[in-house]
Formats: sequence, C-alpha cells, structure tokens
Amino acid sequence: MSGDDEPLEDEDTGPIRLWPALLALGVMAVLAVIVALAALSSNEQDEPDAGPEITMRIVLAAPASGGAVRLVTVTNGCELPTRATADLRADAVAFTVYGQNSGGGCTAESDKLACREVVLPQAVGPRRVVPEPDPRHRERAEALVAAGPCPPMAVES
Repeated sequence: MSGDDEPLEDEDTGPIRLWPALLALGVMAVLAVIVALAALSSNEQDEPDAGPEITMRIVLAAPASGGAVRLVTVTNGCELPTRATADLRADAVAFTVYGQNSGGGCTAESDKLACREVVLPQAVGPRRVVPEPDPRHRERAEALVAAGPCPPMAVES
C-alpha cells in the first residue's frame, strides 16, 4: 500500500454537537437571574423605609467656634435629624431642624437628645441664635454640647 492507498480516518460529518454548550449557557443564565433577584431582595430588606420628613423640636441652639452652631433636638428615639434651615432675621438666626424616622428597629426612648452641628456662611456674621433653650432639657442639652463636637448636618438658608 502506498501513501495514497491508506484508509482515511473516520470523520464525523454529522451535525455539530452544540447541545452541551447550549445547556451550560441556559443553566448559567438561569443562575444569573436567581442571583440578581436574591441580591435585590436582600438589598431591599437591609434598607428600612424612612418615614416622612418631620419638623423636630429644638431644645438648644448653641454657638460654637468658626461660625458653627450646635443644634440639640429632642425625639422619641426613632427620629434622626437630617437637615436644617436658617432664617436670617435682622438681629438673629432662627433654625428649623427636619428629621426622619430611622426605620427598622429603634427603641422608642422618650426625650432622647440628638446633637448636630451646622456651619453658617461667613456673610451671616454674629447674630443671636433662636430658639431659646428649653428649660426642661437645658441641663442635659448643655452637657451634650459640652461633651465634644456633634456630627455635621447640612443647613440651607
């Protein structure tokens, strides 16, 4: 037998066998959808729904250094101060603090104090700060302010 007379190897000329690759691709697509849905549902559970914005009661507004003002609010334990507004008057700055329910598991602790610090623009200059301290919470509020810096909070004019 010469080189031309050698029998040819069996070649598979039938349809290409893609079903294993298509099956693997389908399984991966289903797994990707399941993982995405699980991630979205766990993310929704981690973030409790914040309640509507409320106006919080300010019990102390104390000037601090560098044009900052420390605002102490009283809550039932579930609301957290989120932002403040400053109303510039002739000789005073009147503040309003807004907050939201933190959502999730909070302890309904009555008369819980929260301190936040806002920085006024330099153009405001020295003015009297309104409101006046609440006598029922003044001592605790002053102790909270004196304890150290309060977390910053945004202020709008």
